[in-house]
Amino acid sequence: MLRFDSSLAESSAAPLTQSPADWRNFGGDWVWPVSQARWPDYFGANWPPPWLLDGPAWSANGWVNNDQSQTVLMKIEIGEPVNIIVERKITLPADSTTLTIQQRIVRTAPSAIPVTLWNISQLVGAQRVALATDSNSAFTNGYRVLDFSPPSPEIMDTETAEVLVLNVKSVDEIKIGSDSPRGWIAAQRGDTVIIEKAQGRADATEFPDGGCRTELYSNSGLGYSEIETLSEEINLAEGQSVQNTLTVSLYHVPANLNDEEFATRIRELLGEQVASSVEVTE
Repeated sequence: MLRFDSSLAESSAAPLTQSPADWRNFGGDWVWPVSQARWPDYFGANWPPPWLLDGPAWSANGWVNNDQSQTVLMKIEIGEPVNIIVERKITLPADSTTLTIQQRIVRTAPSAIPVTLWNISQLVGAQRVALATDSNSAFTNGYRVLDFSPPSPEIMDTETAEVLVLNVKSVDEIKIGSDSPRGWIAAQRGDTVIIEKAQGRADATEFPDGGCRTELYSNSGLGYSEIETLSEEINLAEGQSVQNTLTVSLYHVPANLNDEEFATRIRELLGEQVASSVEVTE
């Protein structure tokens, strides 16, 4: 579901300079440790991403485990004024299409800036996206409009309890969030579905953007959607850390399912419901 631009092969992902005019969107999957809503206060603008969070290179090393799973450990150290180290330990079993990403932020020196593990996956050509929602949500209809216009009823299916399905291929530009503690978001293109689910501290209550645990940005003009998970947002003291575990899974799911069937199937794959008669393979 990811598109690779061959013109960027063997080139640096870092901006040419620290100027906002040099920011480049490489797509793929990444994590920002400070929520976008706080960028104007600490970095001067809410877009593009500040160089300090998006420009420096990560270090990485990988290995094969005894069970033949493969692991990559990525690290980046971010200095003043954030003062943190971010780690991502990514493991893929030999016989699975589910990545497990153990993520952690450690504060290395005092700072007033709250941090969060804000993970973003940019997907080209997604046709619909499903978000976990809850009937007891603090948001109207289980979601919050974070930017742009609310999604229109024509692109939404709100009939399925505790799931919001949006047909994003016809969306001009939206950004919404869900506060469901189930913490998952899924996207489909053709017969392929990606499901991302984040789990952190069970008693955490403070999340970015008024309580969002998952977010969706979609823009049909640019041709991509972003499915996002967020950890709790916390102002760490020196030596303290925040962590969560993100799972990223790929499945084959028939594209001809209606939105209610699609929502049901995603819940089944996540163990929220008993299996139906619709065949799905991993």
